[in-house]
Amino acid sequence: MQIIIETKGLKELRKLLDDDLYIREWKAGMVNFTEMSEMAARAEAPRLTGRLAASIKGGVSRKPFPTWARLRVGARNRGFPYPRLLAFSRRHGHRDWLLRAVRGNIDHL
Repeated sequence: MQIIIETKGLKELRKLLDDDLYIREWKAGMVNFTEMSEMAARAEAPRLTGRLAASIKGGVSRKPFPTWARLRVGARNRGFPYPRLLAFSRRHGHRDWLLRAVRGNIDHL
């Protein structure tokens, strides 16, 4: 089943999805999106030791109507968050690795 909704904000979306049936579907879609993005990010993560891929954790708001989903990348090297360096540095050749991984799953939301 596919539902296409165009809204101008979260409040309007919440009103449109007020029925419990749609709220369950929305939450399931958010969880599915997060899980797929987590797997894609782990696959796309640059590998040397594997710590970067192992540090990727997904999460969805615990509210009945989740308003956010996140991927947390917690790897550090000598205290420095090197996923940030890899994602934004032009010099290291992995620019936007996390963005590319997540962008492929937006259609599944």
